[in-house]
Amino acid sequence: IRAQRVVAPEEVTQRLGLRVVGALPAIPDQSSRFWLGNGDLRKYMHAFFTESVDSIRTMLFRESRAGSLKVIMITSATGGEGKTTLSSHLATSLARGGKRTLLIDGDMRRPTAHSLFDLPLDPGLSDLMRGQRNSAEVVRPANLKNLWIISGGNGDHRQALEALARDDAEQIIKELVLAHISSNE
Repeated sequence: IRAQRVVAPEEVTQRLGLRVVGALPAIPDQSSRFWLGNGDLRKYMHAFFTESVDSIRTMLFRESRAGSLKVIMITSATGGEGKTTLSSHLATSLARGGKRTLLIDGDMRRPTAHSLFDLPLDPGLSDLMRGQRNSAEVVRPANLKNLWIISGGNGDHRQALEALARDDAEQIIKELVLAHISSNE
């Protein structure tokens, strides 16, 4: 399994046939000795990471002008790989760049994006997927112009995961995106 793992951006193109829009620098784990007692290094790495995300945002802006790019999905096979960090930074960067941005925390087991924006967990995506709430009830404005958040929500996550696997899940997400775009024009 480890031998089949993608470890470099070039492998995405070579093995999967997908185009790479951008890549982020490898940043040492914050618990490592690399960070201890070095506030300047921490600030530098944060600025470097932010600049890298902004570069990806620029590539996405170009891509959106050339086509109909409306949805970006960030995922990985295991936890702790930085999906929430990257998606939150990218959503913030897109909003700062003037794009109306809706960040959806799709982590049904351990949703955390809401805490980064100081928003409540409930209601959220799991409530929407179970049919207990509508989109207007789960979309919340962040403290940044052009940015809205849907938290992961709380409750029966197994039932919400099953709802994500149903055929109508794609339609729910499409309607959510369309409703968000048209309500904020």
